[in-house]
Amino acid sequence: MYSFAIVVWEMLKMEKPYALYNMKMLTDLVFTNGGHPKLEDSWGPALKGFLNSCWHQDLEQRPTFAKASAILKREASKVASRSKVELNNFRRKSTFINRNALRGRK
Repeated sequence: MYSFAIVVWEMLKMEKPYALYNMKMLTDLVFTNGGHPKLEDSWGPALKGFLNSCWHQDLEQRPTFAKASAILKREASKVASRSKVELNNFRRKSTFINRNALRGRK
């Protein structure tokens, strides 16, 4: 579930987590200290709570994929209910950020 949450984080943030970390730094952060990528305030409490639960130190406390699916469907339906103006503004912002990120990779 930890890796799944990392993929969700990557899709939301549109960047790679730990891009500047070497293997030792990453091992210390994740395995030794239980670290994870920083969450954006704009993602809202439900989504942030979901991601944090996926990164819980106790594996038994992490959600199942069935629960993850239900949470993500609920969050997607919230987005779908937004006005077209809100969604168009979000798409423009996402495209702008993604294009700028791709330019930096050349």
